[in-house]
Amino acid sequence: AFLRGLRREAAFWVCAYANRQHSLDSELGENLDSTSFYRAMNAAVGVLLVLDQKATSLTRIWCAFEEFEAVELSGAYKNIDMKSVEQTRMLDIVICHEGEPVVLSEGPVYHDTIDHKVTLSKASREERFPIDVVKTGLNLSLGDAEATQSSDKERILQWMEKKGGV
Repeated sequence: AFLRGLRREAAFWVCAYANRQHSLDSELGENLDSTSFYRAMNAAVGVLLVLDQKATSLTRIWCAFEEFEAVELSGAYKNIDMKSVEQTRMLDIVICHEGEPVVLSEGPVYHDTIDHKVTLSKASREERFPIDVVKTGLNLSLGDAEATQSSDKERILQWMEKKGGV
């Protein structure tokens, strides 16, 4: 919240706590875009992916779905100016490294603009992100992602393929 310049009262949606993880069958319909987490991400200004040192979230198909949709919904790779940052959905990735949170952000964050050296501030902030976790993420394959229900994995991969992402 601090990096994005959000108020202290800013609310965050946490998927792990927002869904009944062991009874998702009642939540899931035919279309993935009718799920509560899809609708919540569509309404949110951004998604924060929290990683452990093994990048476990990146090995789970439902997490991959959420990341895919966060990037899809953000219209990723467009030019971002600081006047529109608050109106643009973004995917940020955070990890605790050496006892401190380190955030990789899509584009600059409000905090990067304070000293008017946006690119340098962003690079300095992100250089502490553990390179071994980045390598792990880059070497993963969606085809190897895990799911409790194999039908979920098939459905999500088909969804991504239909949208041109696999």
